Amino acid sequence: MRHYDLPAMKSQELTADYLTKHDCVLIATDHTADDWDFIIVCHARLVVDTRNATRAVKEHRERIYKA
Repeated sequence: MRHYDLPAMKSQELTADYLTKHDCVLIATDHTADDWDFIIVCHARLVVDTRNATRAVKEHRERIYKA
């Protein structure tokens, strides 16, 4: 079995202040409760979307990269 020595992690609330402090937002799971327009259009500088969660976002598509 694989073992990864990872640092302790905890969830963070996706506030405007928290999002603007980071260079990139990585979407690894498409949670329907997340407001992608708020995250991307208003606050994220760059988004890497691995789940096509941002398919309905209309504005600032240049910030979104699909992986």
